[in-house]
Amino acid sequence: MLKYYELLTDESLVKVREMHPRDAKVNLAKIIITQYHSEKAAQKEAEEFTRVFSQKEIPVDMPEFISDGQKNIVLILTESNLVSSGNEARRLIKQGATSFNNIKIDKESFIPKESGILRAGSRRFLNVKIG
Repeated sequence: MLKYYELLTDESLVKVREMHPRDAKVNLAKIIITQYHSEKAAQKEAEEFTRVFSQKEIPVDMPEFISDGQKNIVLILTESNLVSSGNEARRLIKQGATSFNNIKIDKESFIPKESGILRAGSRRFLNVKIG
């Protein structure tokens, strides 16, 4: 991360080394977002990051996938591009890293019958709509 500070900012590397790694990442993100967008946008994204990853809440803005109520979880994960392959989807399921509406999915045959939030790993979310 120090390389990014050195290449993209004018921040003191001594100061950055003294920061907690999480704080350094958030600070770097704020600097970059401010450069390309605005201070307001940077603050909004920092708050969203804290809300989703520190407080374990779901994101406000996430991709949406419409299912016919017949597709299993592996197909939903791959067709929505939440994962890059069926093997990755099966690996996440086997590791217990997928959930639907906060209920852990442990079978590849799981078919969502109602709309809800699908979580794959700790950082990927999908709003699944049945319709």
